[in-house]
Amino acid sequence: MLAKAVRRYSKEKSALNTVIDINNMTTKMGEASTASKEDISKSRFLSFENNLWSKLTTPSARLNDMEERRRAQFLSGLMVFLIPVAVLGLFLSSYFDPTPNSVYTEQDAIFLGTMMATIGGLCVVYLLSRTIYFNIGSIVVLLLIFGGAVGLSVLSPEGRYTILPFLSLSILLASLLFPPSIIIPIAVIANITGILTPIIANIPYSDDDFDVIVFNLIMSVLIVASASIRHRYIERVEQQKGLLDKVVVQLEDARDNLEVRVHERTSKLKAINEELKRFTYINANNV
Repeated sequence: MLAKAVRRYSKEKSALNTVIDINNMTTKMGEASTASKEDISKSRFLSFENNLWSKLTTPSARLNDMEERRRAQFLSGLMVFLIPVAVLGLFLSSYFDPTPNSVYTEQDAIFLGTMMATIGGLCVVYLLSRTIYFNIGSIVVLLLIFGGAVGLSVLSPEGRYTILPFLSLSILLASLLFPPSIIIPIAVIANITGILTPIIANIPYSDDDFDVIVFNLIMSVLIVASASIRHRYIERVEQQKGLLDKVVVQLEDARDNLEVRVHERTSKLKAINEELKRFTYINANNV
């Protein structure tokens, strides 16, 4: 009786362990399927995001130069970011305006008109960035930033200390959208404009004005130097790529010539082999 009870207990224990193992396997399979579903959803979202970004920023197929395509794609990506930001800024400034709705000052009208013109200009720049005329869009962006900084500094001289440093932003964008030969004149014009802005606004110079001028000069030198270094690096890479392409062409020509030579020598060896066979056959018959 005791032996039967022990065997029965061991059978029940093994069956219970089997059920537990099955439950653990089911739980692991469920977790794996959940994780795989999450991975699939993430990959689908990333692929959708990449496809959407590619559709919004891919430049025209007529642009063959890689550097031009990079600049055009950077410009279109920048517009994709700036246009919603400008629209949101206009909406928030209108919604949280402390001025009553029935009272609109001339300054409010100027601000509203400036924002609308800016949004329209950014939309035009985005359309140009998708074509071979992206350089025109780059010029328009620089004019918007440059003219906005100078105009706001003249209209509201009290805030020129926070607006004039945006001239350095125009120089930075120029370094990303143009070669160094164009960046240097833009930097010179921006710094001269920053120096002359207090004179245009009929305001005497102050210590803060000199601080802004020095800041713009330092930023201009740094941006122009970094742009020159980057341009030289890109030229060196393109030269190495050209040399590599030439080597590849030479190797392909050598391979083709090698195949031709191998074929010619194989044909000669076959002809010599046929002559030897014929000579051997004739000599065998004579013998």
